[in-house]
Amino acid sequence: MLPEHERDALIEKYQLLEKFQELGIDQLTKAIAQQFGVLGATISIVTESRVWFKSKYGILINEIEFDQSLSRELLKSDKEYMVIEHLSLDETYSHHPLQTNYGLEFFAAAPLFIEGSLAFGALCVFGTEPLKPNQKQLKALTSIAGQISQLIKNEVSEREELAHDFGKESF
Repeated sequence: MLPEHERDALIEKYQLLEKFQELGIDQLTKAIAQQFGVLGATISIVTESRVWFKSKYGILINEIEFDQSLSRELLKSDKEYMVIEHLSLDETYSHHPLQTNYGLEFFAAAPLFIEGSLAFGALCVFGTEPLKPNQKQLKALTSIAGQISQLIKNEVSEREELAHDFGKESF
């Protein structure tokens, strides 16, 4: 578990709020939503003040306030994934803004990592109907989260190499 201020420093260090050129990330975001048969999915970068969607499928907004985030709960833990099958019936989440304001009933997420075990965000899937995911879906969630983490690591490495080759801090 990474403290929020350290996660923000990591996000800034690797410029993770910048839009990457990797189209594969958007395809993976869509694929996980389709795998679960739900409304949408996001690749969420979690900072102390907001959650920014590096990639999104099925929604129009680009970010939410930190206090509206469900994925922040996952990043506070060491869990492989988080699943809330029925938000309105869950004692902890029944009054959550994503449930009361947007009608979300289902939410699942897997952490995204950089530098080994440092989680900076999550791959999230969500829908307006309750859902009990099967093992195949949960395996897909964690597997695709791993693929996305690797794509982001590759992009960061390529950017660092270009900056080094051209003698610039950031490229």
